[in-house]
Amino acid sequence: MKVVCLQENLAQALAVIRQVAPRNSIIPIMSHVVLSVNGGSHLRLSATNLEFGASIWVGGRVEESGTIAVPAQTITDLVKTYPADGTVRMQVTSKGTLRITCNRHRSNIKGVTTDLDLERFAIPEVGEEEGYKVDAEQLCSAINRVAFAAAPPDTARPILTGVHIHLRGDRLVLEAADGYRLSTSSVPLEQVVGEELEAIVPATAMRFLPALCKQEEEQVTISLWKPPSSDGILSPTRLVFRLNRAVLASQLISGDYPDFERIFPSEEEGTHIVADTVDLLQAVRMAGVFAKHHPLAPISLVVDQGRLTISGESVEAGDASAPVPASIEGEDVTIKIGYKYLLNALTAIDTEKTTLQINGANRPFVIRHGSENAHVIMPVL
Repeated sequence: MKVVCLQENLAQALAVIRQVAPRNSIIPIMSHVVLSVNGGSHLRLSATNLEFGASIWVGGRVEESGTIAVPAQTITDLVKTYPADGTVRMQVTSKGTLRITCNRHRSNIKGVTTDLDLERFAIPEVGEEEGYKVDAEQLCSAINRVAFAAAPPDTARPILTGVHIHLRGDRLVLEAADGYRLSTSSVPLEQVVGEELEAIVPATAMRFLPALCKQEEEQVTISLWKPPSSDGILSPTRLVFRLNRAVLASQLISGDYPDFERIFPSEEEGTHIVADTVDLLQAVRMAGVFAKHHPLAPISLVVDQGRLTISGESVEAGDASAPVPASIEGEDVTIKIGYKYLLNALTAIDTEKTTLQINGANRPFVIRHGSENAHVIMPVL
């Protein structure tokens, strides 16, 4: 393999693809990134883990085809030390070493070229006409508004570690929940879905997708890849997100995602509060200084005589409260919400105004922003 590319482009792509490769894997090859050239004018960088794999193409001058796997951390750290305006030349030697030069800098990285298990790095090939297109910026914004709510990997309910993706009509709906909170967001598709598509994608894969979308991408095509099994029955195994210069293919989490829509209170119920998102965040962060000393870190939201006050207290540390200017419709009410959950939801909001819906001290608390985004948080009792 012989290829030449700009340091800036290579360093940027390595910094992204490096996030896929686990630092300490029980399968050593997974801590590597595969560099491959097969004609054309692009270098392909690929990495994988037990949940998803990704590839990024970097423009360059190809002189000879070939493939090599090298430690992802090593090559990433090395290339970013080169001059930003430099030209990087890479060549695989007969001894299985990747020789890299940039201006006067010369390096050799020991790699793997023989018995390379490339199947682990294989990305399903999906036709250009297959799948559903969605605006990249809108999709990534929706992911950032939802994925944080998924349960951690060690949860007793693995299905909640994923993000539920539902394509129906002309909308793509994302949902994530951990049993105490739910976040949902919807974005338009560029065409109407003929047959509804549902999948549960690991949250780690969904959180990585915005990094790929930063590669000046305008559109993402979502496809369900169905490999034929030995008996001829098609069974879905991966959801593929295809971009112009990158692709992500994720394993799916099996099972039926809970129907969380039924826990949403009617929009006509309860007390509605409309306030500036910045004001809410400021008040919650201040109250959290004291609330987080408590195991459940409860934040109190009090509506009294048409005024909203947010407070937090700790027997050991003290207390704080702040009035928040707001437009309020409904009865006086008080509710306690976990500090972390409330902060996470408000931080994900990208609109100037936020609507809070309090339906009583013991009922789900709702945060809405825009017409297609909502968060539901169970109260602290």
